[in-house]
Amino acid sequence: MLRLVKSKKSLPTTKNKRKAALIPLRLGLYGGQRNLPFLYKTTDEAALRLLKTYVSNNYQMRTRTLFMLILTIALTSCKSFLKVVPIPEHPNNVDEELKYIFKTDQKDRKRILLKVLFQPEEKYMKNYKVLAVSNRDSIRLSRVIYLDTNNLILSDQAKFHSGIIYLHTGGIKMADNSLYLRRSSELFEYLMKNATTKKLKKRGETYYQEAQNRIKWNQK
Repeated sequence: MLRLVKSKKSLPTTKNKRKAALIPLRLGLYGGQRNLPFLYKTTDEAALRLLKTYVSNNYQMRTRTLFMLILTIALTSCKSFLKVVPIPEHPNNVDEELKYIFKTDQKDRKRILLKVLFQPEEKYMKNYKVLAVSNRDSIRLSRVIYLDTNNLILSDQAKFHSGIIYLHTGGIKMADNSLYLRRSSELFEYLMKNATTKKLKKRGETYYQEAQNRIKWNQK
């Protein structure tokens, strides 16, 4: 008759996770018939330790892989988007052209400038992505000025898009910010008073205040 004896042995410990997981398994398998309950206990603990070790290592590996994948996508998306021309090559009309210019302006800021916004000012101004966006701002603003001086910006939506481009000024190549901000303020003031939709009136009012604040800040 098999005699069951409850073992009072304590499991050895080690800092190595894999060795620690194998200790109770080894003791359980070689404990002998007299220590049958100990075998059940230790093999269960061994399985549990092995499972925890596997899950922990597997989770850490997947987390690192996911982080590297996100980082790679973010970097490649920035570089690839900078290859998109800031103004359309063959626009159908002024409204469509300004809509395209507005979209590239917004995407430049969301994908690039926001990622380096909290860097120290000296480092920020020397960042090659910031300099690239600055050059693209100059191209966008030059085109808007051309359309504006030739009285081609007629619709309310076109005025709004142009106002945003003026508000973001022209980068390091076009330094007359006070002139661009005043024109931005004029366009938004017009929309605030005369836009045909409530949405554009509200947006005109919001950005008019923004333009006024920037004008005051620029004068300090």
